[in-house]
Amino acid sequence: MLKMCLLLVAYAIAPMVAGHGIAPMAMLLISPEFLRWPLALSWGAIIIVVAGFAFLRAGTPAQLVAQLAGTVLLYGSWLANVHHINQFNEQAEQRMALESMLLFSLPFQLATVVVTWVLAVQLKRALSGPKDGFPR
Repeated sequence: MLKMCLLLVAYAIAPMVAGHGIAPMAMLLISPEFLRWPLALSWGAIIIVVAGFAFLRAGTPAQLVAQLAGTVLLYGSWLANVHHINQFNEQAEQRMALESMLLFSLPFQLATVVVTWVLAVQLKRALSGPKDGFPR
């Protein structure tokens, strides 16, 4: 649970350079100005992550798959938001804004890589673990 909370916090505070300044993703998630499909993807990923904790038993393959899917969708929504926000910049500013978004979001990038790796390893262990309940 801690790793997913870390990922969600890193996502929420990841700064997005939106033409006239920098705003954290958490602020953009509630801004009516940016209500587009990338935000729907963001909220969908957050709902999948939270629902995985709320409704699935801890450590089961189903919960790990839900967390992994939520992590991948969360990263996909970040990429979609970066692309969408970068379209508001002028041509000359697009490269600089894109570099800034990537640089300032390094904690989120790192958290995504670490969480995805940990979930993949846990899922592999859960799927190849003992089926009869006894350790090998």
